[in-house]
Amino acid sequence: MVQVEVYVPAVCRSFEFEINEHATVAAISEGLASMVSAQVGRGWEDRDQLLLCCQEAGTVLPAQKTAYQCRIHPGSRLLLV
Repeated sequence: MVQVEVYVPAVCRSFEFEINEHATVAAISEGLASMVSAQVGRGWEDRDQLLLCCQEAGTVLPAQKTAYQCRIHPGSRLLLV
């Protein structure tokens, strides 16, 4: 498990989460969206369009790769859009 900071522009907030570095980016995005929705009381209309980005590198993370393959490490700053 890796602790990361995730900024969600849709709700103008950052969240601290622990993610499984062996899970795919697609699975992580879905899980993060569910947790954010539960905390703020509103969800995404189309979860198929979720993108997880690395703020440090300024890149969109490939959905089929794992967090480990994307070099996500403790303290990484991500963006969920």
